[in-house]
Amino acid sequence: GGIVAVLLAAPHWLIFLGTLGRSYTLYDTPQVQLANWPALVGYVLGGAVPGLPVTSANPLVVMAALCALAYPRRLAASGVGLGAALAVAGLGGVAFGALPPGLLMRLPLVANIHHIANTFLGATIAPLLVVAGVGLAGALDEARRGAPLRLTVAVALATVALAGLVPGGPFNVAGALGTLGVVGAAVALLMLASCRRRVTTGAVLAVACAASATVLVDGLQLETGVPAIDALLIQPRGRADLDAASPALRALPPRDDDPYRVAPVEGVLFPGTQAYWKLEGIGGPDALRLPAIESLSDAAGVERTPWGWWTILRPEQLDRVRPYLDMLNVRYLVARPDQVPRGATVLPIDGPDLVRIVARPTAWPRAFFTEGVGRHHGVAEFTARLQDSTGPFSSVDEQDMSAVEAVRTLPRTGAVTPAHGYELTPNSTSFRVETTSPGLAVLAEGYVEDDFQATVNGRDVAYFRVNHALRGVVIPGPGTWHVTFTYRPNGWGLSWILTVLGMTLLALMYWQGLCCNRRRAGNKPARCAASRHPSGRQRQKGDRHAGACTSRNDGGDAGRDGERRPGSARHHVAFVRAGVQGRPGFRQ
Repeated sequence: GGIVAVLLAAPHWLIFLGTLGRSYTLYDTPQVQLANWPALVGYVLGGAVPGLPVTSANPLVVMAALCALAYPRRLAASGVGLGAALAVAGLGGVAFGALPPGLLMRLPLVANIHHIANTFLGATIAPLLVVAGVGLAGALDEARRGAPLRLTVAVALATVALAGLVPGGPFNVAGALGTLGVVGAAVALLMLASCRRRVTTGAVLAVACAASATVLVDGLQLETGVPAIDALLIQPRGRADLDAASPALRALPPRDDDPYRVAPVEGVLFPGTQAYWKLEGIGGPDALRLPAIESLSDAAGVERTPWGWWTILRPEQLDRVRPYLDMLNVRYLVARPDQVPRGATVLPIDGPDLVRIVARPTAWPRAFFTEGVGRHHGVAEFTARLQDSTGPFSSVDEQDMSAVEAVRTLPRTGAVTPAHGYELTPNSTSFRVETTSPGLAVLAEGYVEDDFQATVNGRDVAYFRVNHALRGVVIPGPGTWHVTFTYRPNGWGLSWILTVLGMTLLALMYWQGLCCNRRRAGNKPARCAASRHPSGRQRQKGDRHAGACTSRNDGGDAGRDGERRPGSARHHVAFVRAGVQGRPGFRQ
């Protein structure tokens, strides 16, 4: 069954692994981010620290887990509890640096996690609940025995231990201590009330306090109107109206006949929001990125945040990155009114808006035909040529032998003609070029080796890397040419072969199951004809001929009419029982 599941899912995991191997991720470079003291505060206080981007447990759970330390024998006697405690200690130790960072960076997979703190602290929550259960059970037993002294001391020590965390973090100390006080009071009242083994006012108050500590701290996204309380509760503040129309974005022309890209200036149009507005950008919060695009972006001087995937275009840097934006078909910028470049052309809008659309008439077309192809050596040399360019051109890297061989017969320079007749789908891009000589068709979309299928007038052709990061195909001569690039990842055909194999095995398993069920049904013993009384009820043990059965041959043979032959053991037993049942004093 497991093998069949793997085969059926081949189009997912096989394509993903292949794409991952050809992509660049932020986690390719080993890095270790360990937990610090504020992370421990957030882990314990949880919802009492609004907006803290760390893994958080509940204060009540942490306090109950600390109470488990007051009952070491109970903890040691519980194999599951002891294992959970060791797991919490081990995982928490790794998160806080028990192992040297140098060692972690040499461990496979662990070195590429980066977020060691959040990952390992998150793994402690499940076993921490088990340890908390052991501590809570011990506290309840202590309270039922009427000896809450050790329990009270344990709760007090746990409260002091948690309260001692607060000065280490830049948080609301009074609010955090108040939360801990509510938690401590809840635990104490709950345990003391259980001594009487009945529902009391204290027990009700304990449950209410516990609920307040575990649920109301998170606020349930409510606003109380009390500033001191609202400062602690997690509440959504002002929400953006995602359905609101943007006059500025409405001013953008249609992209069907002439596609283009839009880039934001600084924090406008946060990466990932372009898809909501159905716009094409030059970056997004993508885990997998193209190495060629990344290296070209870095060489062009595009600023990148520490996260790696967020590229920022600042107003004072627009002139420096202009050629890079031109090559990537960035025809418009989205900027705040105070960040519009001086002398730039702003599209008119039909209403008030927070942003403006800046036109870039120097942007290259999405695709074009060129009669000549230049040469460069490495990304630095290509970037230098790009900076000096005044319009579209094409060039191949001298180290890329397949590309050099493909354009060997073409001149180094030549005229450039924009493409037209675009057809864009989620997995393909098509366009037409009209030529008067052989040349090269260039598409301003990222190059990935062996992951696309290129056709020219319906015939498969080889594509190669142009301008360091784009795609190109050779046009053999004059005429009108229809060029299509279709996404067909390497291993696509193999993945479907494996899927068909999995479906075949699944069908065979189903057929085998049906055969087994039929075989079992055929081997089932038939219901004994003599097992039922003539009245229709099931024969009882003392009924006449209760032991006679015509469906089995236990020591004798059945006749054709279904009756046992005189030599049958069961027939003999039935005969004897029938003969003695009528005797006086017979007891069944």
